[in-house]
Amino acid sequence: MPPTIEGVRHRGDFQAFSVSSQPNYPDGWLCRRANNCYHCGVDCVFFPVFLRTEGKDVLVVGGGAVALRKITSLVACGTRVLVVSPEISRDISELSGVELKNTRYDSSIMRPVDRRWWLVFAATNNADVNAAVCADARAVGIWACNCGDPETGDLLSPATRVVGEITLAVTTGGGSPGLAARLADQAAAGISESQKMLSGLLPQWRQLIRRSFDQQATRRMLMRALSGDEMLATIKSGGRRAAAEYFDRLVAEAKLKTERHGE
Repeated sequence: MPPTIEGVRHRGDFQAFSVSSQPNYPDGWLCRRANNCYHCGVDCVFFPVFLRTEGKDVLVVGGGAVALRKITSLVACGTRVLVVSPEISRDISELSGVELKNTRYDSSIMRPVDRRWWLVFAATNNADVNAAVCADARAVGIWACNCGDPETGDLLSPATRVVGEITLAVTTGGGSPGLAARLADQAAAGISESQKMLSGLLPQWRQLIRRSFDQQATRRMLMRALSGDEMLATIKSGGRRAAAEYFDRLVAEAKLKTERHGE
């Protein structure tokens, strides 16, 4: 089993990451990496992370298919999006909650008087424009994604799949979006119905455990047990009711142990 640090897994020349609430999910979602990685000694340029963009202002420069994919994902996260392009596709124009500006990109757009961009996506079919957008963003301290040349940007936009409460993200470092999408599909297909159900139960259980126990060691022990193979087998054989009974039994045993040790 490869080493795991906060949901990051490595195998050979690949790296995988997820915000899955099921930490024992089998490694199998992969992405390419380069340059020195702290925990496996291999080089790693990009640090995998998920961002909360709800209510944030994001600028997308470009109005075609690539821009559409980015905008659709951003809107689904509750992001406020401004699209700037002299030509904007019908699919983009029909999206609700998206502000459109039918004009060529100008550096002044990067510094509006009434807002500050949280992220910028350069998604045009012109390499020079994309490079200029990223340069202007860096000049004012804003992260930018160069969709046409990912290695020159500050971030990558991975292939993502959502299954229940589990989000999978895969990147090949910009080398092959098609391969990333295929790997993401394969990983999503590998999630069982038991894992999907467990991903929905764990967040509420975690809150109950946090309210019931002060000791971090006890919390970790319970969450590890609740996300393990025995719980998955319990869900598979008995469903949600059996899972709730298993949870109640574990919590009762932990409380008894806590009382005995005077924690």
